[in-house]
Amino acid sequence: MLREKKTPTLGRYHIIKELHCDAYGVQYSAIDPEEELPILLKVIAPDISNNDNFIIRFELLKSLLPAIEHPNLLNVVNIDSDHNVYYVACRLPPTAPSELQTLATFDIRNMPNRHYALEQLFHGIAMGLHALEKVRDSYHKNGIIHNSLSSEKIFITLEKPLVGHASKPVAKIDGFWESFLYFGDEPEGLLKFRIAQAIFQWKHPRGLPINLFDHEHLYPAALRRTACPDATWHIYSFGALAYCYLTGHYPRGIFSSVMDSDPTIDPLWDEIINGCLATPLGRGFSSMQDVVDKFKELSAKHSELPHIVRRIKEQRIPEGMALIILDGKVELGSNDGAPSESPRFRATLKPFFIDVTPVTCKQFECFLSDYQRSSYSRGDDHPATLVSWHMAKAYCRWRSEREGLPPDTYRLPSEYEWEACVRGITGQQYPWGTNFDATRVHCQQRKEVGTKSVKAYPPGRFGLYDILGNAWEWTESRFQGHPFSKHVEKGYSANLYVVKGGCWLTPQRECRASLRAAFSPNEMRGNIGFRCARSVKV
Repeated sequence: MLREKKTPTLGRYHIIKELHCDAYGVQYSAIDPEEELPILLKVIAPDISNNDNFIIRFELLKSLLPAIEHPNLLNVVNIDSDHNVYYVACRLPPTAPSELQTLATFDIRNMPNRHYALEQLFHGIAMGLHALEKVRDSYHKNGIIHNSLSSEKIFITLEKPLVGHASKPVAKIDGFWESFLYFGDEPEGLLKFRIAQAIFQWKHPRGLPINLFDHEHLYPAALRRTACPDATWHIYSFGALAYCYLTGHYPRGIFSSVMDSDPTIDPLWDEIINGCLATPLGRGFSSMQDVVDKFKELSAKHSELPHIVRRIKEQRIPEGMALIILDGKVELGSNDGAPSESPRFRATLKPFFIDVTPVTCKQFECFLSDYQRSSYSRGDDHPATLVSWHMAKAYCRWRSEREGLPPDTYRLPSEYEWEACVRGITGQQYPWGTNFDATRVHCQQRKEVGTKSVKAYPPGRFGLYDILGNAWEWTESRFQGHPFSKHVEKGYSANLYVVKGGCWLTPQRECRASLRAAFSPNEMRGNIGFRCARSVKV
């Protein structure tokens, strides 16, 4: 006779699955059977809860925390213990557990209204933190400091759209109550000291790694070295979180602009993030109200965009590609390079999509099963080389037809499109700025012969990887003189096609945006690859 599997419970809640663990404890999705509502349970780590001061504060907060309600906070519905296991229950948005998303898993890139959605998402997080600021003085003399503002603790729901309108992501912050529970008044009870103890003392039953400081980049630099929290911590954390979400890396040391990663984003994002990150230094925002006001300004700018521009920015981005929008004319060519690079000139380019990485060996083998990899590019995630211009064009047609699209949907980028991806609206020769940086490109290598993984180095503008160095890339363009050029080269009339970007052998002084070379469309070399582009339909 089969025994019915018993559902694990804590208090009155039926536990569904584990979601996340850190030094505070373990987080579970659960169901409240009395009301049939989804619940988020946070079970406090035993080494934290086994403390008299903690238990006193825990009892005091049983009536306090459920009174804090806001559309951008997970509402605390119960604080209790069961056989000395202390937990906090929050009401989750009414969605199936399998559909539960956090900021860590929520991909906004492919939402049709991504620029508006991005604004709404972080505006909501700012509103939630602002609400906590407003209750600070009433409930805790040391202030509510959101020490656990991490992407795993921000839950996302999609607000049901009205007919004809795009869906709107709504952020709900979890973990704000942790500051109440763990921020003691006595020096030895400081949050960071308490959590540091938990990291070393508490072991997850499954042996999983537990480390609060996985999110250390969300703390101001001064606070990483001291146990004394500051009332502006949450402002800095908000800026760091937004920067990580938009760029994919941390704002440490001298960090690049958000617009360098995505020039299609509004410049106000840089203003908001820089204002947050400068707060601990006394040069930024004084409260989250300043941040909320900036988002209102951003919302007003979005609503004033011309209809055609809004339609372009709200296009769905094909998988593995980036949207390139260059407002106005872009600077191309050069006056200080090889004669074929001259002169420096300006051009207007229509918006287009381009692959985030070159086509890899593994991807190309899906198209051509008997493809022979070059001895210089053998890894699955290395750029596919030994590919002629004609073969690259055939791959574009195959990719279009495989996705059920017209055969000319995918294509090679033009020379000017490719170069603009490196230079952006600033016209700089490198995808990271005006000066060469050997740590960001694979070139001038006599020892490390051959290519590297297409994501071995950090991305440049528009989030594109490998746009300089590693392997040359085919373009759609024939080799000819630039506009207004007086230089005449023999290859201009030889039916050659332009390759861009240089390779692992290219000298540093030459590996830049305006560099160009040309080969026969039948040429197959171990240092030439390609990436696909696609036009934007308006």
